[in-house]
Amino acid sequence: MFDMTNQTNTLLDNSVEPCSPTVAEATVTEIVNGENKPAKQFKKRTRRVREMNSDGTISALSAWTRTVSISDIHRFMECPGAYLMWAEGDKPGERTVGDAIGQAVHNEIAKPENERLTDVTKLLKSVPETERAQVAEQVKTLIAKAAAAQDRDEARSENTQKEPEPMVWFDSYTKTWWYAKPDVMSLSGDSKGRYLLIVDEKTTKGRRRNHSSAAFFFAIVARESKALGFTGTIKTVIRYLRDFQGNILEEPMEDSRFVSGRALNERHEQELHGIQATIKKMDETWESGRFALRDGGHCRGCQFRMSCPKNREWLEARQAERLAAEGARASVANDGETVETQVSGNQLEAA
Repeated sequence: MFDMTNQTNTLLDNSVEPCSPTVAEATVTEIVNGENKPAKQFKKRTRRVREMNSDGTISALSAWTRTVSISDIHRFMECPGAYLMWAEGDKPGERTVGDAIGQAVHNEIAKPENERLTDVTKLLKSVPETERAQVAEQVKTLIAKAAAAQDRDEARSENTQKEPEPMVWFDSYTKTWWYAKPDVMSLSGDSKGRYLLIVDEKTTKGRRRNHSSAAFFFAIVARESKALGFTGTIKTVIRYLRDFQGNILEEPMEDSRFVSGRALNERHEQELHGIQATIKKMDETWESGRFALRDGGHCRGCQFRMSCPKNREWLEARQAERLAAEGARASVANDGETVETQVSGNQLEAA
């Protein structure tokens, strides 16, 4: 079982290599408490066409850096193959409209107001040109709503950080580095006392289970790494800017939760254990070197749908089906024309 008392943000087991870059373009390291910390971000991604193994998997090209973010965990749970492509620095395809909106909003609200773009269409190149002006208006409204909410937070907080540097913590149970990067982090408080405020802003209309698991992951990394030098209670806020129908809310809806800075309650311990159990499965999969490609509804929004060999296979099969159907229809039409010609010829002979 996991043991929080022995977990620190330093490397405890010398048998684990703290830095093993996945691909050449990710060879950037930092020093944390005297240890090499593997870089999380790729400076440059590589366009790759992966081949699928006979068992429906793709093979790892390199060793694992043993770095984990909550988005890595969510990707792995949804499709291990898509997670591998992201982890090894494959270049994704064009963003969906929803992704483009979210990225534009997050990038702009992190800037001082006088530095924000007046023409946000420059950030929406992946959006079809016919939709770009309408989407740009949505983005400007979302930026204004998010910025106003952040201003309210900042007015009653101190040491506010927008788009802060990633928090990093080494989990000795899974022997992995955990990375967490919320949208906003600050020291705040209310009548009950001070707390570390962590805000995760959402431009989507959906309310998903992984939103709350992401907020909890942020809280755990903040708690264990003593973010902003704070050791007390952590308050996480998931701030939704749209309603369930996709309309922009007049006032954002907030889902707030607290995580103790001292001892985790039973529910939080179970949630932590679930995260660690998933990371153990990730570790086993990296050991095997083979990552399953799972098809399903998630493929439509996957960044790697055009380079994924399983999706290519599916698209080729659908294309073959369409061509076969078109051929069958053409054959029926030709047969009908032949019969009609024969009937007409027989009628002429009879006459």
